Amino acid sequence: MTKETYTHTCIICHQPFQAPTPSRRYKLCSKECAYQRQLERNRGPQTRQCPVCGETFTKTNNAQKMCSTQCARERQAEQQHQYYLRQRLKKPRPTVERDKSALEYYLKARRQRVAA
Repeated sequence: MTKETYTHTCIICHQPFQAPTPSRRYKLCSKECAYQRQLERNRGPQTRQCPVCGETFTKTNNAQKMCSTQCARERQAEQQHQYYLRQRLKKPRPTVERDKSALEYYLKARRQRVAA
């Protein structure tokens, strides 16, 4: 039993090639054409503006957002401070008045138990 092959055309070199199925996912005939397509799709070096200091810089990797580690640390410290403030707003600390009333309630209940 022989497997049927289907003819596709490479989108880089426009040469026909054989593939095991008629699927549209077969677009490239070889690893060389795949590498060429990857080079074509690369956007090249990107320039960005640092959100901390405003300096223009060229990205060295895809995840880079700040121009230097110093700016990254400053941004991280600011974000941690903002997180701290948000957490503090969620759970307000007990005030002195609430502490006094709780202490008075406790002492009153204790006096009643001792007296009884």
